[in-house]
Amino acid sequence: MTQVLVTATGDTYHAFLRCPALAEEAQELGHPVDPVDQPLKGLRQTACPECWPTISGFDDWRDLEMEVERLGDSPYEALFVKNVLRDVADLDPAEVLPKRDVEVAPGVTQHVDFVLPSPVGHRVAVQVDHPEAEGLQAALEDAGWGYVSLTKEQVTEQSALCVAQINAALRDPKAPRPTEQARAGGAPAPKAPQAAQGPAAPAEAPAPKSGLGLVILGALALLTIIVLVLVLL
Repeated sequence: MTQVLVTATGDTYHAFLRCPALAEEAQELGHPVDPVDQPLKGLRQTACPECWPTISGFDDWRDLEMEVERLGDSPYEALFVKNVLRDVADLDPAEVLPKRDVEVAPGVTQHVDFVLPSPVGHRVAVQVDHPEAEGLQAALEDAGWGYVSLTKEQVTEQSALCVAQINAALRDPKAPRPTEQARAGGAPAPKAPQAAQGPAAPAEAPAPKSGLGLVILGALALLTIIVLVLVLL
């Protein structure tokens, strides 16, 4: 929870006591002001344009994150800005509208957490950490809107999946939403079937010797017999 400094009469909240705007406020009133430390959530004041931009790391996204924390009814809405919207390519934080009532039919409005502009012309409504409102998605899509509903677990633990869902809705209001499996890189490819292992083939019999070899062996055997007969005589 963000703590800020506010005064009883000022229209802005401040980052530190030495903010020039506090001195200007005291000068206008003709007496010192006494800033007090307050939680940002629920304040009527907006961010001081003099002191906050001097804070390290403060940028347009941080400004939006604090505005959502001030207006929002769930801490996960500000976390959504920090973890998800900041990583959506080509999205201008100045064009992100938090906490809006949108007309989904003549005379029929719905409250949504965020309205995002699409580069192809439609708008996308985003709900964060809310139970599904009956008929909300159908009503928005019938009116040409994209719609994304995210749980607090997705915002805190699956930010890349949330970014993918936002990108899909910005491209096409009725595009199928990426799933956790898609974020992880898709289902593993099926293994190629392998041939069944049958019994081993019998060893090949040795090739028969050539006819010339047999003639030579026969001649040698006959010569041996003749020599033995001569010796015996």
